[in-house]
Amino acid sequence: MGMEYNFNIRYNVTSDFQIIFRSGYFVAGDALFVLLDSKYGRVMREAFVVFEHRF
Repeated sequence: MGMEYNFNIRYNVTSDFQIIFRSGYFVAGDALFVLLDSKYGRVMREAFVVFEHRF
């Protein structure tokens, strides 16, 4: 299908509060193009930040 690379950072501000950054980078292989019947678009990217507080 392809290769995926993930990068995650977790920063503990306090014992109850965290900031989390997550990202992904997917490089499609030939099998994905056959499955989706597409010949364009080889890279998909995603990134997001999460603020987590525990009660």
